[in-house]
Amino acid sequence: MFYAHSSLLERAGRLAKNGATLAAIPVVLTPNNDITAPLPTAIMSITDGQLIFDTEAFRAGIRPAISVGLSVSRVGGVGQNKRQKALTAALFKKLAAYRQAAEFSHFGSELAIESKADLELGKKIYEALKQPPDVVYSINEQDLILGVVMKTEGKITINIDSLKRKAKEVAPTLTPESDWDGAITKLLSEVTVQAPAPPPPAPAAPPPGQPPATPAKKDGKN
Repeated sequence: MFYAHSSLLERAGRLAKNGATLAAIPVVLTPNNDITAPLPTAIMSITDGQLIFDTEAFRAGIRPAISVGLSVSRVGGVGQNKRQKALTAALFKKLAAYRQAAEFSHFGSELAIESKADLELGKKIYEALKQPPDVVYSINEQDLILGVVMKTEGKITINIDSLKRKAKEVAPTLTPESDWDGAITKLLSEVTVQAPAPPPPAPAAPPPGQPPATPAKKDGKN
């Protein structure tokens, strides 16, 4: 069976006019989300990675509904620079921490400050990853969006929609040699949601038996 599947994928097609080969993308339905069955296991062994779509993520409104923990790319790191690899590694760690914090939150127990930050950061990461079918983000735009979200550390409230719009404006001006840290810091300051100012404190009440203070007159006029 393994030989039959590998032969089908390797011989997906070849164009007669120039000899170029056609890539095959196998799609496997996994009943009950069981990816350990013989067919999914064989396909994953043949291909250079897999995207696992998660039903629970789809129902939660995450688009595309990809399972970050189960999806694998064996060639993705080859096309990444040092900064992108560091960002990807940090994303995986924070998403793992988010899943752990989300599980604890379901029990209604009080979360530690760090766990609360992980929970908020994970929500923002998934919100940033949401992508309508007709919207495409370039590599630079993705780096900016995720870089800003990660820089919040779950402790700064930002407007994701505004971030995506501004990232599309800034991304074309950046090159691999640009000051990415400076651009991300500037974007963060522009999309941070400022908390409303607290109301002024009420005037102190006068001591018992003392009349209230009379407002001071200005310029000798009432």
